[in-house]
Amino acid sequence: MKRDITVIINYILDNLLPPFIRDSEFLSKILFKKILGYKYKIFINFKKNIRNLTDNDLVEIYKLTKNSHLNRKTDLNSHCVKKIVQEIEGNKIIDVGCGKGYLVEVLKKQCSPQCLIFGVDILLPEGEKNRHEYIKASILNLPFRDKEFDTVICAHTLEHIIDIKKAISELRRICKKKLIIVLPCQREYKYTFDLHIHFFPYDYKILNLFRPKNNSFTLEKIAGDWLYIENY
Repeated sequence: MKRDITVIINYILDNLLPPFIRDSEFLSKILFKKILGYKYKIFINFKKNIRNLTDNDLVEIYKLTKNSHLNRKTDLNSHCVKKIVQEIEGNKIIDVGCGKGYLVEVLKKQCSPQCLIFGVDILLPEGEKNRHEYIKASILNLPFRDKEFDTVICAHTLEHIIDIKKAISELRRICKKKLIIVLPCQREYKYTFDLHIHFFPYDYKILNLFRPKNNSFTLEKIAGDWLYIENY
């Protein structure tokens, strides 16, 4: 199911259903078990156990739950993809948390031939493990020099990171010209299908998190997602 469709579904679930229904463990178990099968317990217990989980634990959980219910090419909606392509600056670009490599492949087709485009993730895209443009690494410890990339992109990743401030620091460290962040606009509930740790229903939460030092940034909502850009 495409992100453009699930954005609408998430909006209905987050805004039209009363919280006592959304946070009902009884109702969630019924729904999750029907959709997720035996893996439903991982989703039901995720937020209960989050304070005891290490980064390695999260990697294993994401391996186990990969494609559990949404086997799609990307979590990006089509409008955000177009905007990201328009905002690319410079010739060396990296997508941190590249997932299946969808955005990397889009950029390789739409950017100039001089562009060097890389993807980084804790789980490399299937079939891409031997290609040099895909690098296995943690967002908390990126194996790159300071200001190595002209444009750094991180889409639908930070909401999964326990130490989110350290992750942002690493993204800024390797960025020379432009940092592009995509976050889901989603209310916080106890039981969700996406295993998010952080939630961003309002713009002020994002600005309070990033605390940009000057006015060289933009923040806009695009089809149910936040697009945050810092210019250096």
